[in-house]
Amino acid sequence: MQSYPTAMPARQIAEELGRSLGAVRAKARALGVRRPLRGRAADAAGALTPPPPPAQFGNTIKTLF
Repeated sequence: MQSYPTAMPARQIAEELGRSLGAVRAKARALGVRRPLRGRAADAAGALTPPPPPAQFGNTIKTLF
């Protein structure tokens, strides 16, 4: 089995394997292979940051009074 380190159209992969385009796409979907995110989707995925850690209980009580 060969791996393709560069971008390769699904249609070309299907032709090289002698399979239909739908079969290649279905196999990729079953294996969890997908194209990289582009545009706004990539920006949104990169913009996610974890929430700040919760404040300590003692510090919370001191700020209340």
